[in-house]
Amino acid sequence: MFVTFVSLIMAVALVVGMDLVPGVESMMVISKDYFELYFGVCFSLSLLPWMCMLFLSQGAETQPITIAALRSNLDDRKLYVYAVSIVVVSLIGMIIVLQPLYPESWSFVGSVLCAGILVDLFRMSYCRVQFRRTPEGLVEWFIEVMRKSVKNGDEKWHTISLEIPFGLMVFYMKSGAYGSLRLFCHGIVEISDLWLGSIARLIMFQLPGQYEESLLDRYSQAEVSTAKRFSWIIQEACALGSLTAVEEATRLAGKLFITFHNHHESLGYMLLGTLSQASQKDCGRVSRRDLDMEVVSAFSEVIKSLIEQSVRRNAPETTAILNVLAILENTLKEISRRDKTIPNALLLHPLARISQMLEYHRYRSFPGREEVEADLRRIVAHFLVLEGVSGRLVEGAGAMDSETSFNEGSPFKPKIH
Repeated sequence: MFVTFVSLIMAVALVVGMDLVPGVESMMVISKDYFELYFGVCFSLSLLPWMCMLFLSQGAETQPITIAALRSNLDDRKLYVYAVSIVVVSLIGMIIVLQPLYPESWSFVGSVLCAGILVDLFRMSYCRVQFRRTPEGLVEWFIEVMRKSVKNGDEKWHTISLEIPFGLMVFYMKSGAYGSLRLFCHGIVEISDLWLGSIARLIMFQLPGQYEESLLDRYSQAEVSTAKRFSWIIQEACALGSLTAVEEATRLAGKLFITFHNHHESLGYMLLGTLSQASQKDCGRVSRRDLDMEVVSAFSEVIKSLIEQSVRRNAPETTAILNVLAILENTLKEISRRDKTIPNALLLHPLARISQMLEYHRYRSFPGREEVEADLRRIVAHFLVLEGVSGRLVEGAGAMDSETSFNEGSPFKPKIH
């Protein structure tokens, strides 16, 4: 509202000047026609934001980002408020300019103030149009779509809630907008509870008289749909050769596991299974080793998130942690079997990160710590004795700092004789 503030100062200065400086009123009269034209143009431009979006969307019907941005602006209530405000202030300005009841000098003062307000309203409208095209703005619109889908129970809105995010993620990947991809994924994580709640209400097939599904069944179906689309997202990222996109997709899948798991202890594991199977498929232009490391890193982050959640809630998450550790162990074994040349410091790096986390005072007494430590000790011992791994670890000790911290700082380091 900077221009409005400046116009207010000008209006006050003009009012004071009329009393202090003779002849100021005659200088104000000459601008009356210009203000009349200005307010008329502003009145006709109240719908300019939507006109701009319609022109921008022409010939781009297949671009999800453009269509989503168009829908976002068309459904934006703030833009409607700005448009109505522009109409109202323009009419008030026209009335002030043309009214015969007050001296023309006072009309000039009122016109200056209205002109400043209109400049700010147009500036805010433009910024709002641009914001609703950004990842944060699209997430804001996406929240509105999900709330509408929950309220109306319309399959169309539920489908939009399911499909739009993945289409936007692929668009950001293909355009190389990795910053936007990361911001959008972060926004999805922030609203994941609402998002999954909307997806869970999507009914793809329902026969007349069919029994009503429980909420757990709905979330299970949502997990199946989500896992399928994450498999597609990872394959698209591999085909593009984008390791950054793979990183974001695996990270988002891991975070959504936590959201699913918080709804029910049996949910979320299909997402982790999708990650585990990702490197067994065509890796496209991405190195298989890089893909493997992103997957196991995602598992490590999931375990650390479960530990953090257990500490924060003071409630045991032992079963979930051990289940994810089992998936991580199987994945590491498969990687070791398939890639005989992979350094074991790199292979055991996710376990080292968990070990480092457990060294902090905050995590020394969380519920189930003993069971988690015992399972970590068992997995590490298995890899240390497997095919002379201990010798390979010594050779690669300088290759990674985390290896040193793992061997020196781990509270459960196996002894090798």
